[in-house]
Amino acid sequence: MKEKFQPAKWPEDTAERIMDMRQMGASWLAIAKSFGADQKSIRSKAIKLGLLVPRKNRRFTASDDVIIRADYLSQADLQETARKIGCSYGVLRQRIFHQHKDLLKTVRTPASSKAIKRYGMELLEHGSTPQEAAKAIREKVVAAQAAARVSALKAKNRRREEIVSVMLEQVRMGKPRDEAIFEARSLGVTLERIAECFDLTRERIRQICDAQAFRMAIDPSLKVEPQEFKRDYLFVGTSA
Repeated sequence: MKEKFQPAKWPEDTAERIMDMRQMGASWLAIAKSFGADQKSIRSKAIKLGLLVPRKNRRFTASDDVIIRADYLSQADLQETARKIGCSYGVLRQRIFHQHKDLLKTVRTPASSKAIKRYGMELLEHGSTPQEAAKAIREKVVAAQAAARVSALKAKNRRREEIVSVMLEQVRMGKPRDEAIFEARSLGVTLERIAECFDLTRERIRQICDAQAFRMAIDPSLKVEPQEFKRDYLFVGTSA
């Protein structure tokens, strides 16, 4: 058992000596040694003399725990966190060790700090750690992008089918077949889809388009701008 030391009689200038040494930044251990006492005894004496106010046990609130978790996961300085919630660094460390042991398994890395900085603390709503949350967000972004591509493809196919319907209607109304085919092709309809409509091969549709383009190049009067549909950057230049 550790032996305790306490002077039989405290000097009359005990209060002044303690105050002077504390003002000079001396620790309680150093003050205790100067009196030939142990640290607990000198602190008790200081409390009796009114030089030290005993500190009550820190009671943490739910909001304190939220701040602790948020700051720990965001790799904030724990010294600043302790000052923020009004406790010592040691007490904060004990709180984390006893009540937030799961945080000790979290690796405080530059990657997690970067994720918090990019997405904010709301990131932790998607995962228990910044790494897990960032991964979950990336997966959601990839899924959303895939869904958007599927929707765009469906919209493109619907528009192409509308163009095909107009092409067939124009041919039925007496418009030259080659002109109708060329216009549909210029609006992005594939060679295969046009070939299906006229029971021709893909290569034959290509030849018709090339021949029509040649005729329009040498005879500007043959140029006819399509009225039903305007060019759309999504379709023009689409390969067959």
